[in-house]
Amino acid sequence: DLVLAAHPDMRISSLLLVACVGVAAGDMLARWKEWYQTKFKPCVQVCPRHWEFVCGYDQHLLRYAVASSACALQKHNACSSEDYQVVPVDKCLAYLKFAPESVKPSVNSPLPVMMVLD
Repeated sequence: DLVLAAHPDMRISSLLLVACVGVAAGDMLARWKEWYQTKFKPCVQVCPRHWEFVCGYDQHLLRYAVASSACALQKHNACSSEDYQVVPVDKCLAYLKFAPESVKPSVNSPLPVMMVLD
């Protein structure tokens, strides 16, 4: 009788565990979306010629600026640091400090790559 009485309790605890995990995952997704909208998006622009998302550091201006990986890595002559909007350092660094690590972004939400602009 004791063994039979234990089974319903085990089922209930398993259901509670699943419910808690589901709530935690939903909360993390909501936090990631909030972070993306408030911390990451203000730091990022699109390269006007190559349509890529990247956040980088402009040595000449000594500030973080938005750049294209195609321009910086492949040395495309069509683009220069003047093509990108300069943004405050704190906005660019915010995604490094506050980005949730346990939720991976989807393909539609590319993360920036830190790099030095020429």
